[in-house]
Amino acid sequence: MFECLGVHGRLLFAFFGISTFAVLATDAAVYAFLEIGDVVERVTERRVPSALASLELSRHAERVAATAPAVLTSTSKAKHSEVSAALGVEMRRLEELLAALKVTTLTTAAVAEIETAVIGLRLPLSPSNGAPAISSWRRPPTDRDRKNA
Repeated sequence: MFECLGVHGRLLFAFFGISTFAVLATDAAVYAFLEIGDVVERVTERRVPSALASLELSRHAERVAATAPAVLTSTSKAKHSEVSAALGVEMRRLEELLAALKVTTLTTAAVAEIETAVIGLRLPLSPSNGAPAISSWRRPPTDRDRKNA
């Protein structure tokens, strides 16, 4: 079949074959990159909002934890009221962020663990006779704690 083409014809035929293979490989690569782009976009849409919400919740938990020593060291009733009010605002914001986090697509196990930590912040700081009840209270053990024990 190729004898009648001669050397020039066979080289041309080989060139077309190799070029066709290169075009098909390029098409497959473009398709793969488009699919990867779609997957990354879907993952980003699902996971980034919950990650940002939990980061914001972490920041507010840090503010609450930083405010607690100020409540203990307040010397006047006015200072105590001021710091307690600021702590109350931060705790309400923490509760709002936790509620918003529950709405996101984060897994329920992760939200339950975060909620346990928020409860762990709330209980020791709950007021008792006008003073914070900061104590040696510890959060209930989680599944992760039981596995590590």
